[in-house]
Amino acid sequence: MTALQDRIAAEENAKQVGTTVEVMVTAGSGRKSEETGRLSGRSRDQRLVHFSVPEGCEVPRPGDLVTVPVTSAAAFHLVSDPATAADYSLRRSRAGDAWDRSQAESCGVPSPAAGGGKPGVSLGMPSLPPRS
Repeated sequence: MTALQDRIAAEENAKQVGTTVEVMVTAGSGRKSEETGRLSGRSRDQRLVHFSVPEGCEVPRPGDLVTVPVTSAAAFHLVSDPATAADYSLRRSRAGDAWDRSQAESCGVPSPAAGGGKPGVSLGMPSLPPRS
């Protein structure tokens, strides 16, 4: 049964070759990301997509959206290797901004708080007013 499922999945993914998909970039890359130089994400229909960033293009953050052409497919993922920068589109998102903030905060770098400098979330800790 597994061989049949793999064949059907590969056939369905093969139908995506030549189309353009929008992908939300994920923080974790594939197990071969080091050797292939690809990032990973999920398309709108939740297919796993491994994609490369053309030379000279901005690298997306986790949470950002990229639009890329599908250049090949396997049973469990799609691959996109855009030939030129014209084939690659990056759209920054609030999710990517949040990822940036979380990375800065984990390193102890203060980030601008929402709402005019006041913290957006209280953890129940008392605060002291500034000294005059």
